[in-house]
Amino acid sequence: MKLDEVSSGLVYLDTNVLYMYLRADPAHLSTIKEFLGKVIRGEIEAFVSIVALDELFYRLLLARVKENTDRNPLEVLRENLSEVIATYGSEIDTALQK
Repeated sequence: MKLDEVSSGLVYLDTNVLYMYLRADPAHLSTIKEFLGKVIRGEIEAFVSIVALDELFYRLLLARVKENTDRNPLEVLRENLSEVIATYGSEIDTALQK
């Protein structure tokens, strides 16, 4: 089922919905905003798992590292995981709290 087809009820949110919203995917942003508006208004009850949130943080971290280093983010993480998390973790935390 597509997001714009959901009008009410219980819905599990996959990582991609939150990721595309936070990354402002222009192809899907208006649909996602409309869907999340329904969640905020209580028309739809949305659930997300801890695993999905973990994946979201990881994907946001990879995207941020790639943008700022123009390198393969996995290589950067392998070189110094602690430094990468210290550098980009607070930015991701701020984005998630919006």
